[in-house]
Amino acid sequence: KLKIEIKEVEEGIVFEKKDFKIMAAPLAHTTRCIGFRFEEREKRRIEKNKIVRLKLPGPFVGKLQRGETVEWKGKKIRPEDVSYIQKGKKIAFVLDTALCNAAYDLAKDADLLISEATYLSDLEKKAAEYGHLTAAQAAQIAKKAQAKQLILTHLSQRYEHDEEAVSKEAKAIFKKTEIAHDFMKLKL
Repeated sequence: KLKIEIKEVEEGIVFEKKDFKIMAAPLAHTTRCIGFRFEEREKRRIEKNKIVRLKLPGPFVGKLQRGETVEWKGKKIRPEDVSYIQKGKKIAFVLDTALCNAAYDLAKDADLLISEATYLSDLEKKAAEYGHLTAAQAAQIAKKAQAKQLILTHLSQRYEHDEEAVSKEAKAIFKKTEIAHDFMKLKL
């Protein structure tokens, strides 16, 4: 049997582990809707060539990996001498929402923003009425939040044969934009 646990999600950190955390924020839709942000934590990366050159034994490497300074053959070796900090990736999901502050907050400095773009700007009033974004609004969020990449999804069926118009509208504001497709692969 599969055990299912239902957890009501509110604003803030909703899940946290050693390597990552998930944050949520309520969005502006016609029904209750929540956006998410997945944040990978920073990691210290050992530069193997420096470890090999110093001929450091494994236990010392482990301490350096944890950010501790070690002494080897009478010399102090600091973590920053043999490693670097790799920033964690950030991915934001902003779907089923009109323009709102939470969308910007979730997207802030994201490596990838996955956003709806249900309408084009000529239907901006309709988008607001139904709690959705235009392609231009999604691009404005990405630009203002300084996201690195924008993937658009949740397009209205009216654009099924004209995805290029959606892409063009967004790219006029935020160049690094693509339309989502099944089985799409991305490099972050």
